[in-house]
Amino acid sequence: MRQGMLAGVLVVCGLGLFAALIVFAGPAAVWEQLRGLGLWGFLAMLGVDLVAVFFWVVGWGLLLRAQGAATPWPEIAGAAVAGFAVSYITPVAYVGGEPVRAWLAGRSAGKPLTTVYATIMVDRLVAGLSLVTFAVLGGALALTGPFLPTATKAQVGAGLFVVSAAVGLGVLGFARNYHWLSRILGFVSRRQPRWQRLAKAVTLTQETEEDIHAAFSRYLPYTVLAFGCQLASFLCTYLRPLLFFRFSQGTWFSVSELAVYFNLNAVLTTVLWLTPAGIGAAEGGRVGILHLVGISAEGAVAFSLMVRVLELTVVALGLGYLLRRGLAHLLRGKVNHDG
Repeated sequence: MRQGMLAGVLVVCGLGLFAALIVFAGPAAVWEQLRGLGLWGFLAMLGVDLVAVFFWVVGWGLLLRAQGAATPWPEIAGAAVAGFAVSYITPVAYVGGEPVRAWLAGRSAGKPLTTVYATIMVDRLVAGLSLVTFAVLGGALALTGPFLPTATKAQVGAGLFVVSAAVGLGVLGFARNYHWLSRILGFVSRRQPRWQRLAKAVTLTQETEEDIHAAFSRYLPYTVLAFGCQLASFLCTYLRPLLFFRFSQGTWFSVSELAVYFNLNAVLTTVLWLTPAGIGAAEGGRVGILHLVGISAEGAVAFSLMVRVLELTVVALGLGYLLRRGLAHLLRGKVNHDG
């Protein structure tokens, strides 16, 4: 009950902030920016987003194949977008749908659920590495360029260091097989003997950690390929502002301007994704980031609205897949019951 109330409060706050940004920028001005995008601009952005999803699905599929999972590629794609859809509507975004993704892919994997979940954790880790890669490349230009004040550069540099250190330690811990997750759970379970489920979770976590370690040792070539797919996926999503403002305003971003967006957006998506799908917080952050490279408030808000439309397209595909799988499950149950 409390979690539901918290989610509701976060949604209301996020939507309120989003609405305030639209009012601040001017609804008519925002609409003009969206109209300026045109059909071809919209199709270009949609195409790039779908290509990004394709690379992400292929990367995760390679991790599954490395572990010997037999999940068909259509089911891998369906599970991926379904998990994204669930994550999108739950705080914190990009976390809540992972168990759904594991369950859907695990039904035909022929492997334990811990193995499937290990591939998802590796997928998240290589996504974090991709994020850090673009953030570092962008930071190299943004922190030496003229767009950021000196005080802001220090803050951005500190944020970039924290993000890089967190991802690096996570990858190192699994690659060296330190079992830090199971150690933490084991420590808590010994202090709380009444939590019997936690003791069982320690064993399952150890199995998952072994499979994650295998991804960074025995199956390292597959993990490297998955990392390459994640880099391609991130690159596609980072082309969004380039395409949007090219079609809507005829503006081309320079490499340095894109670097500012890469760098600050990486920090934003790591530390400010508190509301479901980052509603409100993400838009406010983008307005500030794009202001640094000369984009008006109405342009930044219009861009954020278009990003929402593109993301909700993938969410609709994911929810549609979940609905279809749910209906198929119910129909099979009814047939078996009638038979």
